[in-house]
Amino acid sequence: MKIAVAQPEYLIEDWPGKYDVFSWLEYIVTVPNPIFFITTRKPNGAPNANLNSWGFLIGEKDNYSSLIALLNNSHTYQNILREGEWCVGFPSFQHYRQCFETIRLNAQDNDEITEAGFTVELPKSVQAPRIAECSINLECRLAWHHPLYENSRWHLSQDESYIWLWMKL
Repeated sequence: MKIAVAQPEYLIEDWPGKYDVFSWLEYIVTVPNPIFFITTRKPNGAPNANLNSWGFLIGEKDNYSSLIALLNNSHTYQNILREGEWCVGFPSFQHYRQCFETIRLNAQDNDEITEAGFTVELPKSVQAPRIAECSINLECRLAWHHPLYENSRWHLSQDESYIWLWMKL
């Protein structure tokens, strides 16, 4: 993982070795966020936003990956297989209604990010769009994907250990 920011000073170990066992990122990215976006590009190039609630960071020191679960017939999963890239964005509670608007506005060829009232932002290292209103964005490249079990419609996808983390403090 390539990190654009360092560990915030306010994150202090409350037991010895805490951040050797668990990443400081796990405490600010996955724990307080019950939902997140996976953003990709549709076949026509339009931004796609998939509101999701299952995924996590895993790793240690400066080597991290994200693991996400998607239905194998979803637009997002097909976009990831085609493009090999995606972004993960963590919205704040103030954008809760807009998050769910992306579901209502989901269509084959539209820009559901902009139509839901979010701002599409250019990424730093991948081609997938980012959502500017997300305070934390991960830029990911596909390493592998597998069905959860044989003939499962749920597939797990993991990025290679090459993620850019962008935080707006």
